[in-house]
Amino acid sequence: MPNIVIVGAQWGDEGKGKVVDVITPHFDVVVRYQGGNNAGHTVVVGREKFVLQTIPSGILHPGCRNIIGCGVVVNPASLIDEMESLVQRGVSLDGNLYISKNAHVIMPYHPALDRASESKAGKHRIGTTGKGVGPAYADKTARVGIRMADLLDERLLREKLEYNVAQKNRLLREIYDAESFTVDNILSAYLRYAGWLAPYITDTALLIHRWMEAGSSVLLEGAQGTMLDLDHGTYPFITSSSTTAGGACTGSGVPPTRINGVIGISKAYCTRVGGGPFPTELGGEIADLLRMRGNEFGSVTGRPRRCGWVDAVGLRYATRINGLDTLAITKLDVLDTCATVKVCVGYKYDDDVLTDFPEEERIWHEAEPVYEELSGWQTSTAGMRDYEELPTKARSVGWASRSSPPARCATRPFSSTTPRSRAGSLGSAPRCPRTRRGTTRPRGAPSKSSRNHISQVQAPAKATLGRLEIRWRSPRVPGIEKYLEDESRARGGDHNDQLREGDQGERLGPAGETAEQLGTDCPCRFLPCASIPYGDGRKTSHAESPTSWKTPVPWKMSILR
Repeated sequence: MPNIVIVGAQWGDEGKGKVVDVITPHFDVVVRYQGGNNAGHTVVVGREKFVLQTIPSGILHPGCRNIIGCGVVVNPASLIDEMESLVQRGVSLDGNLYISKNAHVIMPYHPALDRASESKAGKHRIGTTGKGVGPAYADKTARVGIRMADLLDERLLREKLEYNVAQKNRLLREIYDAESFTVDNILSAYLRYAGWLAPYITDTALLIHRWMEAGSSVLLEGAQGTMLDLDHGTYPFITSSSTTAGGACTGSGVPPTRINGVIGISKAYCTRVGGGPFPTELGGEIADLLRMRGNEFGSVTGRPRRCGWVDAVGLRYATRINGLDTLAITKLDVLDTCATVKVCVGYKYDDDVLTDFPEEERIWHEAEPVYEELSGWQTSTAGMRDYEELPTKARSVGWASRSSPPARCATRPFSSTTPRSRAGSLGSAPRCPRTRRGTTRPRGAPSKSSRNHISQVQAPAKATLGRLEIRWRSPRVPGIEKYLEDESRARGGDHNDQLREGDQGERLGPAGETAEQLGTDCPCRFLPCASIPYGDGRKTSHAESPTSWKTPVPWKMSILR
């Protein structure tokens, strides 16, 4: 399995934690690369609900190594509470959790400044969570921040606190008329936190490098979404870190050349928390319907989320900025009761219709969405695991469109309505019967780089969302849909067309055929595959994928609930 980045393609809350949880069994390492405890990933395991604020979602998988990267800002008190909660529920952390020495620390004055500045902002309020994440990143940029490594050096920690507290107290007293802090109280509390967290604090960038050199695969997960990115989001109504795929490198220490693909996550509609522009925002009964059916309330704050129709203009922008290889659509069944479904295909501003996402703040606020209205399917899609199971009208919507696959290589989307069991493995990814080489390996037994194979997909001739065509780069190492589907099948029990293992470990075809009996066409039920020995520079391919930058985006969308 290659190294993959997971990003939100909207304003956050798209279901990234769910996707990470689904595909984690195919990875050895999961890295959280940005954000703080202002964002939460909700994962349901059996009948248990886990809300993870700082710890990566992979922690729920025994044997998976989890990294809190240098791009994260850590509130030690919140992190320790989260760790204790997981341990009480039977989740092991020893040997599974590592915290970067270079991750910056949220100090007590950061939330105080966050809340005080919001209270004085009036109509310019951003709508922050008040967790102190923004001020912590501001100190990081101003080169006065305190890192996790500093917590292990009492003399250096005191020195930095004396400088910082003097400045922050003046701001709090003279500008915001708020309470101030003392160095001794902060130092005492944070030295206790350091004692608890010291076994987990290490050079995570070096660890990741060594693991990748040994053949381990890495999944990098972000928080929030593309439209909240510090550089590419709807500034100033954004978060304070790099939420896009580029932030995965700076926030983890993984070099760009080792990133093999990017998965974008989007809901079948759109939500946003806090202030800021939201072109497709709805009010009234439809917004209430989406909010209640989708349980659209913040996992950290509990705030009701603003709801609206899906924005294809924004999705195309997210595709371009992140270089998305795959787009996973979540919560399609929330729209099951809608008589009509609308897709925003442009913004009307003055007398122009914009089909590319603008960068001017005034346009975000004043533009009117241009919709394509589609007939709803008004049939339950909950629990559906095959593309062919979807109602015809649901398949006619652009997010479920795909090109016709080659013969004998059926492609099917994935729906995850059933919470996974915590007992046992969810199964391994299938092998291509033509190459007879596995695409994944058992946890703890990384293969040599020359044996780590991936599969490539053939991009479609055309794919649109409504009338608006979303174009993206044909992926260098796509095929993540393959793993999503395999996970779906592992959850769904026996399937007649599921590939079976032969007596000697050889993959057989849908009816038990050997690779020789299947002939020259690739018998893989997912896609025509190309064998690429990852990492050694050699390439052996029996199916070529288009590499044009004008290849339309999703040849298939994965459907998740």
